[in-house]
Amino acid sequence: MIIYGGAGVIHCAFLVSGNGIEAVLPELRDVLSLLDERLKGRDFLASNRFTFADALLLAILSPARRFTEVAALITESAELLRYFDLHAKRLSFVETAPN
Repeated sequence: MIIYGGAGVIHCAFLVSGNGIEAVLPELRDVLSLLDERLKGRDFLASNRFTFADALLLAILSPARRFTEVAALITESAELLRYFDLHAKRLSFVETAPN
């Protein structure tokens, strides 16, 4: 799975090449850095309240964290990690998160 940004939108796609996740880590690091910067001093991605943008980002980050390399990059992004931990406590997230 890869996550990449473009025109302010986060996209999620499955890797199909034989290059593995290592091939996309530099671009992924850039996207996570952009998100980390955006979330400084903020609890929400696009507004001053929880919106579809937050729901979409959480839906992308949650399964992506299962990849060791992605989890490490998210852990390096203090604001993004804080954001994920904050919203992962939401009842709607807890009740719908896969086991």
